[in-house]
Amino acid sequence: MRTITFSAILILAAASSFIRAEEGVTDKQILIGSCSDQEGPTKQRGIEQKEAVEAFFSQVNKSGGIHGRKLKLVSHDDSYQVDKAPLCFNQLMKDGVFMGAFFIGSGPGVKYATMAETHKVPILGINGGPEFLYKPVKHYVFNIRSSYFDQAEQPIDHLWNDLNFKKIGVVYQNDAYGSAVLEGTNIALQKRKSAPIVVASFARPNKAGEIEGLSSVVQTVKAAAPDALILGGVGAPDAKIVGELRKAGLQAIYVAVTNDPKFYKSGENVEGAVMIQPFPPIERKDLRAVTEYSKTLKQSYPKSEATSVGLEAFVDAKVIAEALKRAGKDLTREAFIEALESMNSYDVGLGDGPEDKISFDSKDHKGLQKAYATVIKDNKPIILNDWKTLSKG
Repeated sequence: MRTITFSAILILAAASSFIRAEEGVTDKQILIGSCSDQEGPTKQRGIEQKEAVEAFFSQVNKSGGIHGRKLKLVSHDDSYQVDKAPLCFNQLMKDGVFMGAFFIGSGPGVKYATMAETHKVPILGINGGPEFLYKPVKHYVFNIRSSYFDQAEQPIDHLWNDLNFKKIGVVYQNDAYGSAVLEGTNIALQKRKSAPIVVASFARPNKAGEIEGLSSVVQTVKAAAPDALILGGVGAPDAKIVGELRKAGLQAIYVAVTNDPKFYKSGENVEGAVMIQPFPPIERKDLRAVTEYSKTLKQSYPKSEATSVGLEAFVDAKVIAEALKRAGKDLTREAFIEALESMNSYDVGLGDGPEDKISFDSKDHKGLQKAYATVIKDNKPIILNDWKTLSKG
C-alpha cells in the first residue's frame, strides 16, 4: 500500500490552490488593468484619473490591502482611439488582470464592454455614458455614472418647463459620445412631441485642436436661432463653439453635456453657460467624497489639482474596493460580480438623498441616475439651483 508523506500533501494542496486561483489574484495582490488616454487629445483626463486611482490604492495598501491583498494598477494607453481599444484590452489579458477599470471615452468604452463580455472579465468605471453600456444589461459590465440619456433629459425638462423654451438645437461631435447626446436629446424632445430646431455635427478636433468645418456649423446654427443649444462634444471643442457662436451674435442658453474642465478653462467666453455633469463639481467641499478625494490625492500627488474627472475615478475605485471586501477572501470574478449586484444604496459620500447612493442589481448595472447642473461663473462651475435665473447670452 502506497503511503503519502506530509510533504506530498502540502505539494498537492499548493497545486490545488494554484488551480483554483482566479486570474490576476495571488495571496498578496489583486491586479487591476486600465486603458485610458495618456498621449492623445484627452490625456489630461487620463492623468487626472490615473493619479486619483493610484492615490486611493496607495491608501488602501498602507492599511493592509483587502483581505491581505494589495491593489496594483497596470495601465496602458489607447490615445482615446477606438481602433486602439482592442489592442489595449488584449494587452490587459496578456498581463493577466483580474478585472478592467478606469476607461475613458464612449467610443473606446463600447469596445471594452464588448470585449469584457467576450472574455468574461468584469469591468467597472468608464468615463462615458452611452446607452450601450447599460441596456441591455451586460453581465460583466458595470458603470457608476448616469447615462447621456439621463444627462440630456434633465436640461430639456428645465428648458421646456422652467424657461418655456421650445426652440432647442443640438451640436454634437460625430462619434459615439456625441451621437449618444444627440439621441438622448431627441428622445427627451420626442416625449414632448417635439424635435431639435437645428442639428449640426463636427469631427473630432485635430491634434492642433482645430475643428474642421467650424464656420459652417456656426452659420447653420445661427440661421436657425435656437433659444437653447445642447452641446455634445468633449470640453474644449464645446467651448470653442460657444465662443464662436457668441462672436457671431447668437444669444441662447448654451448647455454642454460634459464634465471636462477644459470647457471652462479653455479661455473661450463660456461665462453663464451650463454644464451637465455626472458627478458634483469639485468645489462642493460639503460632500465627504470630495474632501476624501482631495485629501487622498494630496498625500500622493501634492502638486496635483483635484478635478471632477479625478473625483469620478476615486468613486469608481472606492466601489471596486468595497465589492472586493464583500466578495471575501476566496476571490473570484463571479463572487466580485455578485458583491456588486448586492450593493443597495451604498454611501460613498456624494450626498444625503437616496439618489446620491449607489445601487446595482442583476437587472441594472448603472450605479447612479443623477446628473448635476452647473453654471459657469468666474471660470468655475457652480451648482445651478434655479434655471429661471439663466438668461440668453
